Amino acid sequence: MMQKEDAIKLWGHPTTLMDISTLFQKFCFNQLSALPWSDQPVLSETSVIAGPLARINGLGFLTINSQPTVNGVRSDDKTFGWGPSNGYVYQKAYLEFFASPELLNALIPHIERDPGISYYVINKRGDLRTNTTSDGPNAVTWGVFPGKEIIQPTIVEAISFMAWKVRLALNVGHRVGFINYHVQDEAFELGYQWAKVYDAGSLSRKFIVGMMDTALLVNIVHNDFHDQNKIFEPFFKLEEELGSQAATAPNGHAVHANGHTN
Repeated sequence: MMQKEDAIKLWGHPTTLMDISTLFQKFCFNQLSALPWSDQPVLSETSVIAGPLARINGLGFLTINSQPTVNGVRSDDKTFGWGPSNGYVYQKAYLEFFASPELLNALIPHIERDPGISYYVINKRGDLRTNTTSDGPNAVTWGVFPGKEIIQPTIVEAISFMAWKVRLALNVGHRVGFINYHVQDEAFELGYQWAKVYDAGSLSRKFIVGMMDTALLVNIVHNDFHDQNKIFEPFFKLEEELGSQAATAPNGHAVHANGHTN
C-alpha cells in the first residue's frame, strides 16, 4: 500500500459505494494509475473489455482481476502473446470481483442460466460456494507451441481460489497471471489496509471496513473462449432487471440489489 498522502491524493475520501465504483471505473479506462488491489495501471489487453468492465463496476461489482477471451492469437502478438515463438495462445474470459451478498444474490440466477459459466464465491471466513461439480482444474490460459506439450500457466480450481483468499497476485493490473500463494488473507486484507489510510472514526474508514466485513470474493469463468461478450451478459441482464424495477416502483423509489433506495 502506498503512503497515506499519496493514497488520499489518488483515491480521495470515498464514503459510498458509488464513490468506490467510480474509482474502479476510472481504473478500467486507465484514468487512474492504481487501486488498493493493483499497484500498476491496467494492462493493454484490458482495453478490449474496458467498456463492459466499467459498466459492471458501475453496478457495484468491483473487479480486481480480469482477462478477455483470446482464440488462437500468435504467441508474438504485442498485446496477448507470450511463450516461445511460432506458437498460438488462448484465453477464457475471467472476472474476479467483490460484491455485497445482496447484489450477488441478485446476479446468481442470471449466471446459473448459462451452463457455460463456472463460478466460485468465498467470504472472509473461508466459506465456499460454487456451481462446479469437479474438483479438477479449469485452464483459463493455455498455449500451443512447436515441439512442446500444451502449456497451461493459469488455472482455476477450488483449492487455488481459496488460496486467493490468501494470495498475492504477482501479475497485477486486471490480468490473471502466474500466481504465487501467501499465508495471509491477502484479497480481503488489502481492503482493510486501504481503510487504514483514513483516520480512525472517519466516514471513509468506517465505510470501507463495513464493505469489506460483508463483501464476497467471486470469480467466474466463461468456458466459451470464442465469444468476448458472454461473460458480461448476466450482469447486463441484471442491470435491465434493476432498471425495470426502478421504472415500476411506487412513487419512483426502487430498492436496488445493493440495498440502496433511489
